[in-house]
Amino acid sequence: LFATASRLGAHLFIHPGAWQSPYDPAASDETAIIRRRAVRFQNDLTAAALTFEHTAFLDPYPGATVHLANLGGTLALLAERIALTAERMGLTPEQGDGRLRRILIDSASFGPGGLALAVANLGPNRLLLGRDSPALPLAPAIAAVTAAVINEDERRAILTGRAAKG
Repeated sequence: LFATASRLGAHLFIHPGAWQSPYDPAASDETAIIRRRAVRFQNDLTAAALTFEHTAFLDPYPGATVHLANLGGTLALLAERIALTAERMGLTPEQGDGRLRRILIDSASFGPGGLALAVANLGPNRLLLGRDSPALPLAPAIAAVTAAVINEDERRAILTGRAAKG
C-alpha cells in the first residue's frame, strides 16, 4: 500500500477502525465504552505517529503523504515528556524534539485545549483542519481553531490549509 501510494503521490489518511470492547461486548455502560474507545483510539494513533515520525518506516516511500486522525493520538502531550526524558538521559535536544516533520495530523475531534497543546508541542505547520469530516461535523473543528490560544498566523495557517505547506 505504501509503495503504491508513494509511486502515485497519494495522501493516506490513517484512522483506527471500528472497535468493540473486549471487556464486555454486551456492556450497556456507554460512559465506560466511550472512555475505553477514546483511550484505545489515542493509543493506536500515538503508536502509529511514533512509528511514522521516529523510525525509518517511511524512508522508502517519499512520495506518499501520511495524515493521522485525532491529533496523532497523545503525541502532543507526550512530546514534552519525551523531551524531558531525553534531556535527563543526556541526549541532544534534537533527539528529544517532538516537532512533526514527516506526518500531518488532523484536528477534527479535538477542542481548543488540545489544538493549542498540539501547536505548542508539535509545531503548527503539520496540523490540518478537520479533515475527518463528514464523519464528524466541521463546525466544531472550526470553532476549536477559532477559540484555541494560538497566535493569528498559526490560526490562519490551519484555517486556510497553509499549515501543511509551511
